[in-house]
Amino acid sequence: RVNQEFFTPTSIVKEMIKFSGFDKLDKFTIGHILEPSAGWGNIVKELLNVMEKKKYNMKIDCVEYNEENREELEKIADIVPSVVSLMAESNFLRYITSTRYEYVFMNPPFHLQKKLHKGVLNDDAYDFHFVMRAYAFLALGGVLIAVIGRKYEKSAYAKKFFKKVGAELKKKNKVNWTGAEVKKGGEVKALDITYVYIKRQLVDKREEDEILKITSQLYK
Repeated sequence: RVNQEFFTPTSIVKEMIKFSGFDKLDKFTIGHILEPSAGWGNIVKELLNVMEKKKYNMKIDCVEYNEENREELEKIADIVPSVVSLMAESNFLRYITSTRYEYVFMNPPFHLQKKLHKGVLNDDAYDFHFVMRAYAFLALGGVLIAVIGRKYEKSAYAKKFFKKVGAELKKKNKVNWTGAEVKKGGEVKALDITYVYIKRQLVDKREEDEILKITSQLYK
């Protein structure tokens, strides 16, 4: 898969929401959510279900690279335009915003290979690069929950980052990544994943700037 699209099964999205504590917030909670690799909306749809049941007054910003997926997200945004927004910038590693998000939910591409994206990438881009950039947009006290692969285990840079921000990593092996909602991206019978949970404890502008610089340089 050139674009490393593993559309998120509803069962995984529900685990992400449970892990994040999002479904336990008080009624009428306000805030802003980021979905930086929104695919064709599986995570967004489940978030909307929770928000409707709990009467949350929250907004969701979506970033998505694939044009076909963006069309699906636009349909969702058209239904609830006061809640869901599709960002004009389609490449999250180039996305810039002054918004600081209370929640980030994400299932980024596991590994974008330079050799398969000639003329586009300066270097291989991994899921942990997407997580780092999303962390830079997280509000103080905000929560980030991601599903990633296992490439971070071979990256001293990624492991140092996760340790520094106090990330909780929960591995899950041979996940049955199937269901009608993932068929567009293809099913995988045994996928090894890691849940990443980060609650932001410190705002360091210099660290944010470094993360944004490093991740944006992955693309030409």
